[in-house]
This record gives sequence, C-alpha cells and structure tokens, in this order.
Amino acid sequence: MKYFLRIILAGVSLSCAVGFSSSMFSVSISSLEMGRPSFALQTRNPTASSDEPIKISSFAVYSKKDGKWDYGHAVWEIKTVGDFSISLRSVTYGVVPREFTETVSAKPLAPGVEYQGVGFGPGSTGSIDFIR
Repeated sequence: MKYFLRIILAGVSLSCAVGFSSSMFSVSISSLEMGRPSFALQTRNPTASSDEPIKISSFAVYSKKDGKWDYGHAVWEIKTVGDFSISLRSVTYGVVPREFTETVSAKPLAPGVEYQGVGFGPGSTGSIDFIR
C-alpha cells in the first residue's frame, strides 16, 4: 500500500511540476474590424508580465468541416522565414508580420462558421475557437 501511495504522490508531483512550467500562451480576439480578427497573444506564466510578447514561429486559422477541425487545410497560415521564432503581441488575419511569410493566402471568413486560430512557438502553443 505504501508503494502504491508513493507512486500516486510522485505522479501528482510530476503533474504539478509540468503544469506550472507549461509554456502555453493564451490567444484572444482583441478586434474584429471589417470581419478580420486580430488575435492578442499573452503569456500564461504567472511570473511573467502580461504584456510580454510571445515568441511564435507560425500562426494558422482553420475551419470546421463536418463537425471536425480541418487541420489539413488552413484558411490562412504564416510562418517565420527560417527556423526561428519572433516575439509578437498580436496577429491580424490576412496581415503578414515582418519576418514572416504567408504559406496559405487568407481566404474570406464566412459569417456563422466556426474557426480556430492557433499559434506555435518554441515548446509552446496557444489557440482560440471563434465564430465570424
């Protein structure tokens, strides 16, 4: 029984350590001007400043097809030029930040359709689901 309890405690400790050291970031919609969402990127690290820019290497927007996210076909995607990440505070749909390249041209977002904005950085990710 003691052995079983130690394994449980070790698992809980590991889960807490991984959870608190997670480098996920939050993505929110800061604006929807002219039907083009602007995505605000913020850290989830409680020890960092909330206005600290997030390092990302790519950002994509996907739509739902038949009730499932169509990750094989982005409606818009940008990536850094090269194998590195850039610090950003926001990304606006269809606007390519400096030092990024558009790998999938922005398609018009249809009203009433579910979309997902997803950012990827070095060991981190953040996303938001939204309806245009």
